[in-house]
Amino acid sequence: MNKELMNRYLHAVGRHLPDKGREDILRELESDLLERMEDGQTPSGEAGTDDGKLEILLKEFGSPDE
Repeated sequence: MNKELMNRYLHAVGRHLPDKGREDILRELESDLLERMEDGQTPSGEAGTDDGKLEILLKEFGSPDE
């Protein structure tokens, strides 16, 4: 799995969160992403490589700016 891609996404999301609770929210988001990766499929039902699944998951989670 492309840990760098996930870290960049989490960092981008974190920039939009308040200081209070930021770390907890980011841990929960990372945990959710990892759990979905372990399930073996993306929310859209597509399977593939871990990197491919992560990219699809991040797209389905939405832009960090939103």
